[in-house]
Amino acid sequence: VGLGHAGLSCREDDECRRNVCIFDSCSPRSLSGGPCETNSHCVNTTDTCVNNVCTSKSPPGGNCFTSVDCAVPASACPTGICLSPTGGDCSANNQCSSSSDSCIDLKCEAKSSPGGDCDLNDSGDCVINSKCDGTM
Repeated sequence: VGLGHAGLSCREDDECRRNVCIFDSCSPRSLSGGPCETNSHCVNTTDTCVNNVCTSKSPPGGNCFTSVDCAVPASACPTGICLSPTGGDCSANNQCSSSSDSCIDLKCEAKSSPGGDCDLNDSGDCVINSKCDGTM
């Protein structure tokens, strides 16, 4: 009798054998762009379920509902934007989760003291407001 086969009605994933229960119907896990109700309904571990669609996880500065939606491990999602932890990838200072960090050489790092590393012309990389000439 094909209990749990694709197309049969369901209420929970465990009713669907190898399939998952998506919108009350047993279905295979979805590829990017496919329907979902939870992250586990997506085939790709790099996807997350956003607005009921399997979507690639967001890079730093990308949209998120929770930190699970962010591509960089240990990211934060306090305001709907993925923020990287210290040591995480970034392309701008406002993508770092710690206010004491700055994006230096594409990584969230502690702001530099005089003589430390900074990105050229980015005074935001410095502990004190000073001009960056490649080193502080």
